[in-house]
Amino acid sequence: MDSNLFNSLTEGDFGNGVLLCQSLLEGDFWVRRQDCYTIYRGGDTIDNIDYDSIVVVADMAGDFEVTDSLGHVSGSDIFYAVRRISGTGRQELGTLSIVRLRVAD
Repeated sequence: MDSNLFNSLTEGDFGNGVLLCQSLLEGDFWVRRQDCYTIYRGGDTIDNIDYDSIVVVADMAGDFEVTDSLGHVSGSDIFYAVRRISGTGRQELGTLSIVRLRVAD
């Protein structure tokens, strides 16, 4: 399992551990036997994507629904990155799946 996804100090009950269902096994083991996809977000430039905080986890490739509670400020650029995680908890580290959302004024 990727050390970035390991969350035993909080038993998987906080942060990314909740979205990845880590609390089911107290954060010590990878619980998603199938592939999953994580979405990360950042503002203004591609370098500001926060890969430490997962926004959404999806079980299948395809369309992802991002909640309205994230907020999008007029006149800004927001970048979303998608990364696949294997059934063994290994996350890809590429930057091929990045989308820029430009919010008009």
